[in-house]
Amino acid sequence: MNDILNFSNVNCRNCYKCIRECPVKAIKIENDKAYIVEELCIGCGKCFKACPQDSKKMMSDLGQVKEYIKLGYKVVATVAPSTVSDLESMNYKKFVGALKKIGFYKVEETIVGAKIVTEKYEKYIKNNKQKLYISSCCPTINYLITKYHESVIKYLIPVDSPMIAHGKYLKRIYGEDIKVVFIGPCISKKYESLDADSVGVIDKVISIQECISLINDIDIKNVEENEFDNKPLGDISLFPVEEGMNFNMGDITKIKVSGMNNVKNLIKSIENNELNNMFIELNACIGSCVGGVGFKHDRGIHYRKNKVKEYTKSRPLDKEYLNKIISIFENLNLEKDFKYYGIKFDTPTEYEIREILVSIGKKTVKDELNCGACGYDTCKDKAIAVYRNLAQRHMCMGYMKDRVEAVSNVIFEATPNYIVIVGHDFRIIDINSAMASIIKKTRDELIGEYIGDYIDIKNFIDVLYNKDDVISKKVKWEEYNKDVNASIISLNEHRALLGIYIDITKEENQRKTIKEVKLNTINTAQDVINKQMRVAQEIASLMGETTAETKVILTKLKELAMKGEEED
Repeated sequence: MNDILNFSNVNCRNCYKCIRECPVKAIKIENDKAYIVEELCIGCGKCFKACPQDSKKMMSDLGQVKEYIKLGYKVVATVAPSTVSDLESMNYKKFVGALKKIGFYKVEETIVGAKIVTEKYEKYIKNNKQKLYISSCCPTINYLITKYHESVIKYLIPVDSPMIAHGKYLKRIYGEDIKVVFIGPCISKKYESLDADSVGVIDKVISIQECISLINDIDIKNVEENEFDNKPLGDISLFPVEEGMNFNMGDITKIKVSGMNNVKNLIKSIENNELNNMFIELNACIGSCVGGVGFKHDRGIHYRKNKVKEYTKSRPLDKEYLNKIISIFENLNLEKDFKYYGIKFDTPTEYEIREILVSIGKKTVKDELNCGACGYDTCKDKAIAVYRNLAQRHMCMGYMKDRVEAVSNVIFEATPNYIVIVGHDFRIIDINSAMASIIKKTRDELIGEYIGDYIDIKNFIDVLYNKDDVISKKVKWEEYNKDVNASIISLNEHRALLGIYIDITKEENQRKTIKEVKLNTINTAQDVINKQMRVAQEIASLMGETTAETKVILTKLKELAMKGEEED
């Protein structure tokens, strides 16, 4: 298979929805980004449709189709019958006319191939007696069985799909040098066109969405209406709806199953030998091809089904044309050889699985939530994916939540700072042990209590109503004989306020002690000055100069002390 679908690393956000939707878990998570593993992929496109981040990328053949037309190739379209259910702004005749206006040489319906394929099915069932027969029209079903269910391969009817059959027919009647372009809602047709046994039959595949964008620049009102270049073939136009595959099966029971979950359940019944004497019409998309992912407009399955039915009523069988195409197909080889292409993975031992589970906190079976948040159905499935290098250990949401909470709790409880979280009603949501201890109550006793009963809430009120956080503001808790540096932060998303208080009581006490020393020094200096002045008056003639110097020194000391006091 080729890199037709993948994801953009830019937008991938680790939601794992692609893994949840993928029926075979063909998604690898590496460096927190999703990648499609081509060897495992079955081309269903469910991941493409499910991605909520617009992260998906699909290889487009639109540029090559335009180039074919520009270079003058005879480009022939084979149009899936479900296409008529997506033509909102035009009828099918306008659609055909638009394709021819932009340069398509011929425009035919894929039902030409579908009609012959059902003829081949009828002959195969008549000539080959086996317990079960499985339709092989849906490439995704073929990939699912040939990659994952080796024992079921023998039940696939070995006939080409309608697209491949029609492609062979078109190159026979219009020439091998034409370029055949399939138009339809099926992404897996892009994969099928590149299969080793089909390459060169269908040159390019574009979705209906891509096709409509191709003709968008044309003024549809002025486009001449055209019929398809094939003639009507009656009820075979119902092929894209779930009950559309009808032919003579004799006494064999027919069952139809669509949607990957239903298909997987049916295959399980086959592997358990629960079914016998049946023809099974399998379709990957719910409702068959009308449930495909490549439509332009978002419409329901039943809407599309009714559109196809209305169209079919207007297309009665042209028997003469049918006989003509049958004669041409008789000279074409439509046999398909289905082989097993599965990847053989190493299977981890129970010990290895348990080791991975324990490493992500699943120490016992009770710890295995099997919530599916990682994309895998069970914790054990996820562990096996980790072993096979398809998943990362930390993809477990429960594990990561526990880790974050554990780290947060350690910080919350280990810090010597006082921390409290209150709601907008000023009731305590959470409080750490350090703060609970100075209030002299337990955490459980304080949860839900009004914080104003224990500390002044003025700063909380200011932050709540003024919308400005308080950062590093000195606050005195008189009731606890504490000086603290307070920061009050608004947690708007949680409708809460976070209070963090750093205990600066020791620093404040030291500052007060230093202040007292300075004041004592000032008072002592003043006493010395006063004494010196009295002495100076008595012995002025003997020590006048020395007294003056002493006064200057002591005055400077006093000024210095006073300056320090002012700075404090």
